[in-house]
Amino acid sequence: MPGMTGAVVIGGGVIGLSIAAHLARDGVATTLLERGELGSGASRATADVLRSYFAGDPDGSRLAARSLRAYAAAGLPMRRVGYLVLFTEPEQVAAFEAELPAQRDAGVRVELVGADEARRRNPLVDEPGLLAAAWSPDAFVSDTRRIVRHFADEARRAGAVLRTHCEATSVDAAAGRVETPDGPVTAGAIVCAAGAWSPRIAAAAGVDVPLTGAAVQELLLTGPVPGLPDIPVTLHAASGLLARARDGALLIGMGHPGTDREEWLARVKSQLARTYPAADPAGLRTAVTGPRDASPDRSAFIGRRPGTPAFLYAAGFSGHGLCQAPAAGELVSALYHGRAPAVPEDRLAAARIRPDRIAVDGRMRDVHAQNERLRRAGPVVPVELPGPVRAWAVTRHDTLQAALVHPDLSKELRHWADWSAGRVPRDWPLNNIVTAQSMITKEGAEHRRLRALVGKAFGARRVDRLRPRVAHHAAALLAELAHRAPGPVDLRRHYAYPLPRNVICELVGMPETWHTDLRKLTDALIRVTDDADYAASRMGTLRALFAEVIDLRRREPGDDLTSALIAVRDEAGDRLTERELHDMVMTLFIAGHETTINLITNAIRALLAHPGELARLRAGTLPWSAAVEETLRWDSPVAYFPMRYATRDVDLDGVRIGAGDAVVACYAAAGRDERRYEDAAEFRPSDPAPDHLSFGHGEHFCLGAALARMEVEIALESLFTTFPDLAPADASGEPEPLATPLSNSTRTLPVLLGPPA
Repeated sequence: MPGMTGAVVIGGGVIGLSIAAHLARDGVATTLLERGELGSGASRATADVLRSYFAGDPDGSRLAARSLRAYAAAGLPMRRVGYLVLFTEPEQVAAFEAELPAQRDAGVRVELVGADEARRRNPLVDEPGLLAAAWSPDAFVSDTRRIVRHFADEARRAGAVLRTHCEATSVDAAAGRVETPDGPVTAGAIVCAAGAWSPRIAAAAGVDVPLTGAAVQELLLTGPVPGLPDIPVTLHAASGLLARARDGALLIGMGHPGTDREEWLARVKSQLARTYPAADPAGLRTAVTGPRDASPDRSAFIGRRPGTPAFLYAAGFSGHGLCQAPAAGELVSALYHGRAPAVPEDRLAAARIRPDRIAVDGRMRDVHAQNERLRRAGPVVPVELPGPVRAWAVTRHDTLQAALVHPDLSKELRHWADWSAGRVPRDWPLNNIVTAQSMITKEGAEHRRLRALVGKAFGARRVDRLRPRVAHHAAALLAELAHRAPGPVDLRRHYAYPLPRNVICELVGMPETWHTDLRKLTDALIRVTDDADYAASRMGTLRALFAEVIDLRRREPGDDLTSALIAVRDEAGDRLTERELHDMVMTLFIAGHETTINLITNAIRALLAHPGELARLRAGTLPWSAAVEETLRWDSPVAYFPMRYATRDVDLDGVRIGAGDAVVACYAAAGRDERRYEDAAEFRPSDPAPDHLSFGHGEHFCLGAALARMEVEIALESLFTTFPDLAPADASGEPEPLATPLSNSTRTLPVLLGPPA
């Protein structure tokens, strides 16, 4: 039925109902529209938990602390159990301590406790790597359905009209008009509280609400746990595994299933068995599912569009709407009436995600077009990396060369202001890169100490001795390809990937039988994904795998880098800590094969696209090294490498970088700098080759550059000699790029091999 009202609220979950109740109590004629039943969306997929502490989000904690007081005043059911966050990495402890003043200022009671105290509070925890935990007493088990009914009753008592099974089919924000199957509703204000559907509605008002996409949240219930105590709500920070007691079992969640539920379920079971061995993962069953809307930084969007009719929004609560609903309703009503909200509007508004910064497309759909845009913007450009994470992008060759040796741009994480303040999402996919205790995150004497331990392994003599082994691996892989049936072959999967993997695994002492476990793990570490817990979980699994390698080489030393590093660690612990040993081995593996895979892939693609240049190489007019160097310049295997941090205010090519700001090196952009290279966008191998920065510059120049160059030269010459008729399988289409701002390449390389020579 048509009607006129003061405000129309779209969305009947706990957030929309709280907003309707607050507006109606403040004297606004309010109509709420819900497409299904009240509380049937994200509000039904909760663990019935109310808490005030949200790590990395002091503003969210402030909303939750205000909401807890409102719930208590309303007399809603709240059984105190407390909240425990398990830390297994030193960086997690450091981040907690850095953020603690802001959390306390937000009204949160939270403290750091030791591992023994954490196990006392939750006796089920048997996490072997537990270092410490955050403990907050203010967490409660409640009843979501009772809370939904409470807000609905409050709204109705204050005069609000709640319409269920009444979908908002279109929105004309300029006219304050919402179309429904029952007719239009016209209002002086439209309030969007539609969860995962909010971006579409907000777009009609010209407001960008950048949610990460609708996902299905799934909570699981274990089988009965004998003697289960009333444990705190407990979060395993590294994996995102959340658990609480319910009806003699554990109710658990860990991210969302994504497109491969079986793979997700396997990860959940693995983490459950590791952290709670008393719980039987075989008995897991679905407890509840529902949609979840998430903002990129996991903090809610609450704001308004200036003008009349008014348009307000509250979305992106990332599964925490129940904890923050009373305060969200209070804030929206304050914004409607022009009052100052409890949290400054600019810190909650959706515009905070993209304030005057160029957003880097983390899925790398067209990296070179993106880099051209960055270069046009300047040599040093403010950008927003996926996360979101703020940084300065250095885009041009000469400026980047200066930045790479600038004494006031450090690789040490302690200088990053956003990290120390808790503004970097703890589930950022590149956290494992910036927090590693290895050469890439050290400076000065510490950097030289770690680099010296492995420097000889990558020297010219050792690399030359490895040449026959690389040639052997290449010949073996090509022999396998020669026996494949005719038809398209993914050369990245069957050649570019296994060649450097086999070489680096030999170098670090990884048994061949373990190679097959590596690909999915390493691919997941740096990719952008809608499941924010995915990369963290994969990182934990990869750490465990390399811990097994180190254990094996301690028992059975060999002629490999891991055995050599173990000897240093065990003979002189002051030269290498245990954490540094583990991070060094893993960093050597990742750095030793990820960029080489991309370089082989990019070089093959470039040569297939430039048959004239390939003919010159085959004829011996140019050495194969020319193709390697030109690929490094023209299509660098590394796109944006994190991070350097300004230790004080820095002037870089006329741009002021503030102390504590992060700087990202744009190697792929610098390689096509038209101010440095003539015809920079053209692929033209030459001898001598032009210089480039793809392996870095200065003290942090890539230790494995000589090995990578040698591997790719052999890979290219062997491939094109063995398969002289090699051709693209589909010249009309572009393979999908790697979904990560770190690497620059494609996920596949489909070719037709032709007959072997």
